[in-house]
Amino acid sequence: MKFEYRTSYIPMPYYEVEQTNKMKRFIFGKALSEISSPDVNLFLESPRVKDHMNELGRDGWEMISVQQVLRGMYEQIGIRNKGFGYSLTAGYVLFWKRAL
Repeated sequence: MKFEYRTSYIPMPYYEVEQTNKMKRFIFGKALSEISSPDVNLFLESPRVKDHMNELGRDGWEMISVQQVLRGMYEQIGIRNKGFGYSLTAGYVLFWKRAL
């Protein structure tokens, strides 16, 4: 049996944490700036995501894998260029196949 393949990308939506609800994060006694947070509920309930997946399913595509896409972030501590790096999820690449 022969197959054809395709990929698609779904970005992870983020929202900014309200100032009043911020929880300060500390490292080495220094407060860090609050990053935006992933809106997982919006991602899971998004009509755009559901429509995309249902459309491909109706067209005979089967999802075979998912790969998380990360973006690098950097937090600076103080003025001497000291800090640390971390990653956030930017979205997901979906891998699909269907029989020819």
